Amino acid sequence: MKKIIYTLLFISISYQFGFAQCIPHSYTGNHGWILPDSSQFPHAVKNQAFNTNIQIQVAHDTTGTFQVPVLGATAGTFVFDSITIHGVTTQPLLPNAIGIQYTCNPANCSFPGASNGCINVIVPSAGLTKVGTYRIIVTAVGKGTFTPTQLPIPSPQTITQVVDWYKIIVDSTGGTSLVENLNDFNFNEFNFLNLRPNPANDLASIEFYSPKSTLIKMYVMDMIGRNIFSDEWNTKNGINKNELNITGLANGIYLVSFNFEGRNFSKKLIVQH
Repeated sequence: MKKIIYTLLFISISYQFGFAQCIPHSYTGNHGWILPDSSQFPHAVKNQAFNTNIQIQVAHDTTGTFQVPVLGATAGTFVFDSITIHGVTTQPLLPNAIGIQYTCNPANCSFPGASNGCINVIVPSAGLTKVGTYRIIVTAVGKGTFTPTQLPIPSPQTITQVVDWYKIIVDSTGGTSLVENLNDFNFNEFNFLNLRPNPANDLASIEFYSPKSTLIKMYVMDMIGRNIFSDEWNTKNGINKNELNITGLANGIYLVSFNFEGRNFSKKLIVQH
């Protein structure tokens, strides 16, 4: 059953270090998505401070199947009053007991429905002494009003979502391609490596690493969560490469997503014919 999906997170890059007040970008529409895309984080360099911004757009309302306290898994509409960031950490923990530091804009880390905001994320150099891949864990709590479809009685609800799709990759050179730094990630994990060209016209090349030979599901979805098409691919242990025919897709932004052993791994794809 799907968890509620209620924000659209974009990532933009900043190279000044020390706390800075990030500037929210302006986005249109009411997408209602958390958009996982680790490729737009720059690689962190060993023993050097790391700084990046996470841009946030909060949906006003979403319609779909939600996991709501008390009501359980119920279809309906959720209208947001706000979403608040309750914590940002890493898994595994960074060396030397150094954690991620972050500030928000607005400063209270509470983003009203239908608003734009951002999080400035910093890791001091003392936390980046070991080459490796560190998954970023963002805990967000949404407050609002849920109205079930079958029993249209509105009720206030609080919903917690843990976002764990983003990664900081620490290497000794500051490279940008996972393929060039295969020694930097966990070979027991699935890794979405490359999606190119992006923007794409007729064909997009997808590279990913699979820790074993298995059957995985691939989905292409639009920005409001509708499944455009899906496929099943047999993978081998190691790096896999497939071609994605997008000639039938209209111009726009899509999400290419893999489901591997119950977890989703996704990237943005811009179609531009």
